[in-house]
Amino acid sequence: MARIINPITYSFGQNSHSSTKIYGGVKCTVSYSKEKFYNSLIERDFIVYTTDKGTKFFFPKDLNFDLQTMSPQMAISVWSDLPEPLIKLSQNKIVFLDICNPDDNYWGKLYENFTQSYATGGQEIIFWRYSETHQKNYVKHTYCHEIGHFIDDKAGGYSSGLEWLTAMKNDKKNIRIRVGYALWQKFFFRRFCR
Repeated sequence: MARIINPITYSFGQNSHSSTKIYGGVKCTVSYSKEKFYNSLIERDFIVYTTDKGTKFFFPKDLNFDLQTMSPQMAISVWSDLPEPLIKLSQNKIVFLDICNPDDNYWGKLYENFTQSYATGGQEIIFWRYSETHQKNYVKHTYCHEIGHFIDDKAGGYSSGLEWLTAMKNDKKNIRIRVGYALWQKFFFRRFCR
């Protein structure tokens, strides 16, 4: 049987739509919201955990924990370990889903040995279906990686330029190394994500 978020654990009383609790050592306002993500392709009812600094973590109310093992406690705890300057530059919405990225077919054709997306970054960070145990250090590096995409986009899209594309073409390593340690991202890993 699928493990679903226990609605009793997340109830806020008859007349209340939000509450404040501690998750991952961080004070959060917890509320419900119907949201659309991924260019409005995904619409669900979410439990939203908003930190005192304004970052929002979205978990579907009907999240199947057999298909997405991230907990709000871990997601928020790892996020809160990032340096403040990096958080200020980052997306303010982080979404956890129990479905695969609808674009995995595309990425599978583009990258050799690609299996499935772990996370994607744009205006929000989306963590896709993942039934293994999340490793804190890998989640931290993923946050940094996806923030890098966001910063790159805001800075004019360096990763679409000739220098970047030439480096990608010349790089014969596997996809995680190639994408994870890209030229424009090395600075952030070295400075913020050790």
